[in-house]
This record gives sequence, C-alpha cells and structure tokens, in this order.
Amino acid sequence: MKGEAGKLDIYRMRVTQSLRITFSINGDLLILRRIGGHDKTILSP
Repeated sequence: MKGEAGKLDIYRMRVTQSLRITFSINGDLLILRRIGGHDKTILSP
C-alpha cells in the first residue's frame, strides 16, 4: 500500500494466515495502524 502524496507510506505484513498488520515507519519509530483480519486492514485509515 502506498500513502497519499506527502504522507507516510503504509506497509503490511501477515502474522498468521488470517491476521494482518499495517504500519508506517517514521525514522526509528514503527507506527502500528491496523491489526486484524484481511478486510479490516485493507480499508483506508
């Protein structure tokens, strides 16, 4: 996933087959955005 111009990029990773996490990286800081099933994590912030 990519953020809008001027915003942080949004990354995603799979923890289990049904659990996913989206996050942003700002320097040394990892910002968790959404944690949940696939449908919940692909929605806009």
